[in-house]
Amino acid sequence: MNKLLIAACFLIVHTAYGQKGQISGNVANEMFQPVKSVKILVYKGAKLTLSAKTDSTGLYTTRKFDAGTYKVVFSYPNYRNTIVTDVTVVNDSISPLTVVIYPKKPGYGAFEKPYAFFNMAAMIKSADEKEHQGN
Repeated sequence: MNKLLIAACFLIVHTAYGQKGQISGNVANEMFQPVKSVKILVYKGAKLTLSAKTDSTGLYTTRKFDAGTYKVVFSYPNYRNTIVTDVTVVNDSISPLTVVIYPKKPGYGAFEKPYAFFNMAAMIKSADEKEHQGN
């Protein structure tokens, strides 16, 4: 009888702990560069289940949580929230989920960053010329 009770307890404990999974992936911006400190919010219905953040290389892995179907929200200042629905978390597994986030600014595209870079280079050159004129 004791052996049967111990076996039943082991099965219950193993089943309870075996019903968990994780979500892991990368977050990149519209230029496909990794984004650090993006908030990842995992919801079961309207209830927040857990949150995580990307590291300095844009990678994240959630802690283990109950298997099921979830909504995942990626949030970062000045970027639109990216919402992925029907994310399935499987028992004893890591579900991959990689996303690209986009700025809130309408019309933001690949050519604005190089333009800002070139303007900065012109400003530095202009400041250097002024400094040399004063000597």
